[in-house]
Amino acid sequence: MKRWVCLQLLCLIVMVQPALAQEVKARGSEAITMGANSNSASIGYWHKLTDANSLGGDFTLVYRDHNRDESQSYQFSPGIRHYLAPEKAVSPYLYGAIIGRYGERSSDNNTMRSRSENYALGAQGGIGLEWFPVQSVSIAGHVGVIAQYERTHSRSSFVSSNNVGNDVDLSNSNNDEGFVIGTINSGFLLNLYF
Repeated sequence: MKRWVCLQLLCLIVMVQPALAQEVKARGSEAITMGANSNSASIGYWHKLTDANSLGGDFTLVYRDHNRDESQSYQFSPGIRHYLAPEKAVSPYLYGAIIGRYGERSSDNNTMRSRSENYALGAQGGIGLEWFPVQSVSIAGHVGVIAQYERTHSRSSFVSSNNVGNDVDLSNSNNDEGFVIGTINSGFLLNLYF
């Protein structure tokens, strides 16, 4: 097992060293970004302001449909990337963005119906790495922290039968709000420069 791990580390070092030394010619000033995470997909557009700075944004969609439970959320994240080594094939970057998100969830079964709406506004920042295996295509990803304010409004209706056999609707409404601090990761990002 030790030999296998040592062999993998050796291969990684041999492959990364030339990539770090490689300089990249002009990549293009515009990029379309497509991302995949564990439970979401995103698409974005980025514009290079200078060699070291890009301004853009990502749109993320999450949709789930399980039996009688359906949820969807939409997030828009305008942000900035500052590249620490923009001329290299492997370039670390600093990332910051403002996020806005809206989501809704509905559930319906024989005795209960519920619906909730969620709003969030916040900021996120972190560090990332972008690798250019070819001139106009890169693979990237970042990790970091997020701080946001969330507000959720939910409404539930319980249906039960009384002794006469008529249905009785018992409704409940709830509002919840507060601050959330956590970690983020971008997942796998594919950037197409033009």
